[in-house]
Amino acid sequence: MTEAGRTLKTAEEIGLIAPHRGMLKELLVDPEQAEELRQEAIHLPSWDLTPRQTCDIELLLNGAFSPLEGFMGQADYEIVSQRMRLADDTLWPILITLDVTEEFASSIAKEERIALRHPEGMVLAKPRQPSARLKRFQAASCSCPWMTNTVNGPMFLS
Repeated sequence: MTEAGRTLKTAEEIGLIAPHRGMLKELLVDPEQAEELRQEAIHLPSWDLTPRQTCDIELLLNGAFSPLEGFMGQADYEIVSQRMRLADDTLWPILITLDVTEEFASSIAKEERIALRHPEGMVLAKPRQPSARLKRFQAASCSCPWMTNTVNGPMFLS
């Protein structure tokens, strides 16, 4: 099964227990697309990922965070921090967000595409679809322990 150009596999097809809502959302691209994305990323503003963000990207890309298809947007952020559920009511106990400094957030256009770089410099990810544009939001007050792991500030990109 494919969705928006991505190959979706059932858990049975790959011999695993079923992920949330039954579909593993693998976000990796094939080698040809990866080269095209690398070339495009040269001209994009970029964010150097922290070690935690690098782990989150890897888990998003390989489908371990299914049904997520990227960092959480504001609606999911707010409801997960309050009720441990995604906006569609799927149980989800942890926040998966891309926290950035206010300086970086203010240096990019509101819906500009960016490249996400490993601390060693290689591009790990960027939105693949033109409609998957960057959105930024500021965190509301949240008393959850996860907030102590945000090192860059209260600005998030989705």
